[in-house]
Amino acid sequence: MAEIKLNINGRQYDMACDDGQEARVEALAAYIDRKMKHISSSGAAHSENHLFMLVSLLLADELFDLKEGIAPQNTNSETLSAEDEERLKSVITHLKQRLDSLDEKVRGMAA
Repeated sequence: MAEIKLNINGRQYDMACDDGQEARVEALAAYIDRKMKHISSSGAAHSENHLFMLVSLLLADELFDLKEGIAPQNTNSETLSAEDEERLKSVITHLKQRLDSLDEKVRGMAA
């Protein structure tokens, strides 16, 4: 198992992946980071948690479009293989766990 550091939205995340898959997981993280920067620059998110949620929805929408065979509206969209799709799901799950953890901390601080 390889250990890598991913940078997403200015934060570093330590993560494990299969040996030899480091570059691919880093590329997936870079894709997510680009989506976050795009949404963040639009001003649509009012907090980091909200930004993670919006990006998750955007990625899920892209995934559903691919599964349903809908052609992407954006000709610059990247397509994913089934293997890459599974890796992306793993990253999204990790981000959701992080989002849940942050939400729990915020609720604890508010209480």
